[in-house]
Formats: sequence, C-alpha cells, structure tokens
Amino acid sequence: MYIRFHVKADKLKEAKIIVQDSLDEINDIIVYEKRKSVKPYWKIEGIYVVEFIIKLSKGTLQHFLRNYSDIWLKCGEPINGYELLATVAIEDSKYIKDRFTFINIDLEEEDIVNGFVVNESGKECEYTIGRETFINVF
Repeated sequence: MYIRFHVKADKLKEAKIIVQDSLDEINDIIVYEKRKSVKPYWKIEGIYVVEFIIKLSKGTLQHFLRNYSDIWLKCGEPINGYELLATVAIEDSKYIKDRFTFINIDLEEEDIVNGFVVNESGKECEYTIGRETFINVF
C-alpha cells in the first residue's frame, strides 16, 4: 500500500521522525517499509507530506488503521483498489494520531486481507453519511 502522511512539524527532519516513530510503534505488523519522499505540503505552511510504501502482516490492516484514526473515508471499488482517508476534518472522528492532519492510503486488492470493512466481531463497521462512506475501525 502507498501512504501519504500529512504531519505538523517545524522542519522536514522533524516530519520524518514523527512518521517513523509512529511506524516503529507498530513495527511488529510491518513486513516491509520504504520511505519514498518527504516534502513540504505546498498548500499549508508547517505541514509536511511523508510518503511510504508499506506491506503489512496478513490480517493486520485493522490494527494498522486503528493506530492512526478511528474513522476512515473509503473511496473506490474493490476491482481497482481502495483509497482510504483519515483527517481531522471528519466530523464524527474522535481520534487521529497526534500531529497528523491527513492520511491518504492507496490500497490495491492484494493489500485487502480478510476485508477491512468488517471488524473482529464480524459486525459491519462501514457506514454512510450523505454521499461519503466511512469505516469505523473501533
């Protein structure tokens, strides 16, 4: 999966450290990680975009998502892969990891193991508000 983390930081180096520390917290479920780029977000000063390619252990996507936010916006169709978004702007969200303002994940079909729209109890955790579909990972 390809991930773009948008984080609040004073400098580029600090942005790298914030994201790497967050990944280190869950390194037991990460099989592969490679940082692709770090750059200032051109729209907002003090926000940096840190991009990674990450492969997770089988069946750990829910755990990964929970580490960053309680609600994810889902876009796309399963044939082409999904795009997941977490942001401080989702009204019903109670949690997004400190210093993270926006996270964008591109999932390919091969990344989706055991279906991420079903939680551990087997209950559907996807819901819709207006035209937006959300995934509540708690």
